[in-house]
Amino acid sequence: MSKATASKAGSNGTEPDKRLPIASLIKSLRVLEQLAMAGDSCSVADLIERSGLGRTTVQRVLRTLHAEDYVERTARGEYAIAPRGYVLGVMLSKSNHLAVAAAPVLRELQEKSDEAVHLGVLDGADTVSILHFGSGRMLSFTFPVGARIPAYASTLGRAILAYMPREAALELLKQGDRGALTKATLTSIKDISAELDLTRERGYSLASGEVELGVAAVAAPVLGPNGEAIAAINVVVPTVHLDDRGGFDRVIPDLLEAAREISRRVGWTDSA
Repeated sequence: MSKATASKAGSNGTEPDKRLPIASLIKSLRVLEQLAMAGDSCSVADLIERSGLGRTTVQRVLRTLHAEDYVERTARGEYAIAPRGYVLGVMLSKSNHLAVAAAPVLRELQEKSDEAVHLGVLDGADTVSILHFGSGRMLSFTFPVGARIPAYASTLGRAILAYMPREAALELLKQGDRGALTKATLTSIKDISAELDLTRERGYSLASGEVELGVAAVAAPVLGPNGEAIAAINVVVPTVHLDDRGGFDRVIPDLLEAAREISRRVGWTDSA
């Protein structure tokens, strides 16, 4: 084996893409992710439940992360993300081309709507928030960065699914049990598929009370160079604001323009 070939292979000559994942790294990332998503400190028991890992594994991971200053212990003996962990998160977010491209557009949309706005992507069958700007109003709903909502129930998820190849979207919808988050949640493949068709037809997804009662949202897809959705943005509104402030009609034009602008910034063209 030449030096050039050896440099592209593992020390045992195995090609990188054929090597097994590092199990301890995967477990460490899972614990760190769950701690970040909690938004506050967590006990070991909480992290065991959230991560699905065993007690010994979680304790070993936490000791390692604590030793490297990625997590810290609170006065109550719980664990929280340490400053070094926050710095890493900021560095990673700054390297995210999509989030960087979307940030100024999404911030302008928040200022125009005076409501909470979000940018989300699909991760498996879930929608994950990767950027948000809160309303600042006393009554508002926030979907924090890293939080997950089943794609079938969220406007962000449906806006993305509607612009995917139909078979791929249906396959994702079939994952999991599609349980009702509230009494208003659409759960059948037939009903959700009809909603995806309507979303594609009008260019945006609407829902009220499906994730949380008293909260409504409207979302539009962010398209990539090939015309398929790579993300979505939404405006989330407490339902009491809809009657007081003219409903979604006042925000949909700005939402659609913001989605088009972000799409253009990540390579989509009107001819795509």
